[in-house]
Amino acid sequence: MTASPADAKDGQADEPAAAAEELPLRVSTLEIFFDLVFAFTLTQLASVLATRLSWLTAAQVVLVFGLLWWMYGAYAWLTNSRPPVHTAGFLVVGLAIPAGFASYGVVLGLGYLVVVVVRALRRTAQRAADRGDR
Repeated sequence: MTASPADAKDGQADEPAAAAEELPLRVSTLEIFFDLVFAFTLTQLASVLATRLSWLTAAQVVLVFGLLWWMYGAYAWLTNSRPPVHTAGFLVVGLAIPAGFASYGVVLGLGYLVVVVVRALRRTAQRAADRGDR
C-alpha cells in the first residue's frame, strides 16, 4: 500500500479506510435463497399462464406479478440496509400461486400478509435504530 503525500507528513497511512475499500462484497446464502424464491414465484406465474391461457388468467397473473414486484422491491431495499431474515412469506406466496385464485386464495393472502407485516416491523425497527444512531 502506498501512502499519499498528506500521509507522508505525519508518517501514517490511512490503513483502515484502505482495507475497507479492498474487501470484496459477499452475498449471503440467505440472500441467494431469497432470489431463488423470487425466481420460483415467477416460474409459477408463467406456469399458470401457460396452462390456463385466458384474459382472466392473464389479469390474475398481472395482479400477482405486481404484488410480487412490490414485495421484491421492499425486500431488496430492506436487505440492503439490514441482513435478510424473513423469506417465508414470499415462499408461501410462491407455493400458493398455481391455485391462488381458487382453493389456495387464503394461503396466498396469508403469505402476502406475512410479507407486509414483516416489512412494516422491519421498517419500524430500522427507523428506531436510525434515530438511535444520531
